[in-house]
Amino acid sequence: RPHRLCDAGYDQQPLYATGMMLLSLFWTTQVLQNILHTTTGGTLAAWWGSRGNNNSNSSTRGSITRDALVRSCTLSLGSICLGSLVVALLQTLEQIMNMAKNKKNTNGRRHQDRPQEN
Repeated sequence: RPHRLCDAGYDQQPLYATGMMLLSLFWTTQVLQNILHTTTGGTLAAWWGSRGNNNSNSSTRGSITRDALVRSCTLSLGSICLGSLVVALLQTLEQIMNMAKNKKNTNGRRHQDRPQEN
């Protein structure tokens, strides 16, 4: 049974490496999405708060977005990273469970399709 020798011990290491790579991918994606989200929210909040001011000019409007981005990348970054880590962990676990389910279904079909050995 040479196919059994190839499978022995092979499944554990790639699953660990795959899990870490998925966590890194999901965490990075979540951090970037949340920085964009908080920057947009900060820009909208600053715009809403300054609507009554008639002194706002185009240079002030441009600095509102820049200031919101700076706040997102400095003051809010810890909260963004922590929240993103929680979401990324859940996404990684979900993906690993889906991979395990697909592998189980694939292995089950492979064993059903193989002719019986005598």
